[in-house]
Amino acid sequence: KKHMPIVVMEPHERDFINGTTPAIQFLTKIGYTFCWNRKGNQSNSIILRRLFNIWELLFGRAHAIIGKNVPPVATYSMLICIPPRFKDLLN
Repeated sequence: KKHMPIVVMEPHERDFINGTTPAIQFLTKIGYTFCWNRKGNQSNSIILRRLFNIWELLFGRAHAIIGKNVPPVATYSMLICIPPRFKDLLN
């Protein structure tokens, strides 16, 4: 809390309780913003995912960096937690 570093963590969907985790809740309370990479199709359907894979082969991959105050419930391979002093750089 004293130094407020950039934090990178890997929360799993099973870690979320009522839409948050203890770590995310703490970091939100002290002013952190969260960023993550959203890869193309997040469908649970194997058929849709395979069709999307073919689409990516033909037309390229669609990725986006998302930044919000609270990340939605999901498994993240890299959730980047940005302290308040860097918020202006996210716009």
